[in-house]
Amino acid sequence: MVPIAHRRALEAIRDGLSCSAVPWAVTGSVALALQGVPVGCRDLDLVTSGAGARQIERLFARQVGEPVEFGSRDHIRGHFGRLRLREVDVEVLGDVQTLMPDETWTVPPQLDVNVIWLQLGERQCPVLRLTYLRDAYSAMGRSEKVLLIASALSEKRCQASSE
Repeated sequence: MVPIAHRRALEAIRDGLSCSAVPWAVTGSVALALQGVPVGCRDLDLVTSGAGARQIERLFARQVGEPVEFGSRDHIRGHFGRLRLREVDVEVLGDVQTLMPDETWTVPPQLDVNVIWLQLGERQCPVLRLTYLRDAYSAMGRSEKVLLIASALSEKRCQASSE
């Protein structure tokens, strides 16, 4: 379940980006929760391109908590910034890549093929697919999230086959 504050922040982002060409999608725990995975939500994570991260920073200039900068942390690298919307921290991740065990970097998420559109209020919102998130969490070694996603995917398959 996505907390109401997170929904309101997400609606503000969706509305603020509706007239722009910025490619973006919800990722992280909110993306999981929106797709029925039972997780808690601390912040709201958005994935976009490097240029998209800068554009989001400009569009939400009054809400910027940390400016967008290229960097790396915890086996990921990309353009990172932080907003504060509706009392929710929003992390903006541009061209994010994950360091693999063989010391190579993954390619940034391809939003044109890894996004589904979910209803949020009266309009739809782009969210990274569960299968993509499962693979990304697996690459990061986050086995607890992988198991939760696998369970949710299995449940969805069971529901689809019984209909």
